[in-house]
Amino acid sequence: MVEIVNAVSAGVRRPIQFFHLPVPKPRTDDADFAPLAGLKLRPETELYLGLVHREDIAGNAARLPAAQRHVRVDGVATECGMARGDPEGFPALLAADAQTAELSGVGIM
Repeated sequence: MVEIVNAVSAGVRRPIQFFHLPVPKPRTDDADFAPLAGLKLRPETELYLGLVHREDIAGNAARLPAAQRHVRVDGVATECGMARGDPEGFPALLAADAQTAELSGVGIM
């Protein structure tokens, strides 16, 4: 993902507002996030990590600081969006987004 983001950043002439990168649920280790230190984002480009998983608040709380040790994280989001999930679970997913964002004062995508 780092190579793709860097290539897009270098090749696109217009401003890029943000990139969203998904983070798999089982990954809370530094080894998974260390490559993010190689991101070459423009100053105006924000980074949103899709590390929020509805029923894993403890994991969300572990993934965010692990990522922040390697890269500036501007906000959090779900791994793959919200549209394909169970509509009944949507309020809990929004609550997980908000709770994760509150952990370190980042935004929500």
